[in-house]
Amino acid sequence: MTLVMALEGEPPESHAAMIAAHVEVLEAWTAIGEEVLATTATDAPERRAVGFALLMFASELASALGSPALSPSMAPKSRRSAAEAIVAATLRAGGCLAGAVMEHQASLLA
Repeated sequence: MTLVMALEGEPPESHAAMIAAHVEVLEAWTAIGEEVLATTATDAPERRAVGFALLMFASELASALGSPALSPSMAPKSRRSAAEAIVAATLRAGGCLAGAVMEHQASLLA
């Protein structure tokens, strides 16, 4: 189940708390991404797993923010916090997936 699907099944007054909880989880995954980037080689398999997890959580949050039915009532501060979490997670995901991208590019040249 995606975040948007979960939000659609709940009353609008619970959406802010659900989104805030998703932001907290995304921030925790982002911290894991920082640690993986600092302690592993570019081609380490755990980087790929963390990178994809970051992208999935960030994209679910972005989808909720972009949903006209779900996000209009979000406070500007909450929206900004969620957007900042998406950006941070996406940056870490890019670092984590750099090895996968290089591997893919090498396979195209082979």
